Amino acid sequence: MALRCPLCREPLIETRGDSVSLEGCARCGGVWLRREAVGAARHVSPAALAALDAQLGWSSGPAPAGKGSGGPCPGCGQAMEQRPDSLHPSLRIDVCRACAGVWLDPGELGRFRITGADRAAAAGAAGGSASAEERLLGLAWCLDIVGALLDIATDR
Repeated sequence: MALRCPLCREPLIETRGDSVSLEGCARCGGVWLRREAVGAARHVSPAALAALDAQLGWSSGPAPAGKGSGGPCPGCGQAMEQRPDSLHPSLRIDVCRACAGVWLDPGELGRFRITGADRAAAAGAAGGSASAEERLLGLAWCLDIVGALLDIATDR
């Protein structure tokens, strides 16, 4: 069964960039990240981001008007909920509580990535005892564990 875009209901196209596999909508530019791809998507290079854009032709179609609000999950069909991204609180992402996938609206993948500025901010906030990359990877690891615990709790 083909996954469908929660914004415009078009079939999603599977593509790869760097070490991340994702599904994107060629019509609106939204991106579906399966739970296991969320961490890798944080580290997509600018060059890989441009390659993904070219593969999906995101600039060729009109984006739907307005930000969707908790549409159906492409992975399991359950309603998604909007919440602030843990690393970029001003970015509101759509998350599926049932399968832990993440929907990024058009243009949000670039903002979802960890950038050099994020690394510098992490280094300054932690006093420099560990590298910024180590702290960010530690945070991603902790978030993965919390997600797994939530999955276990909701399965009961």
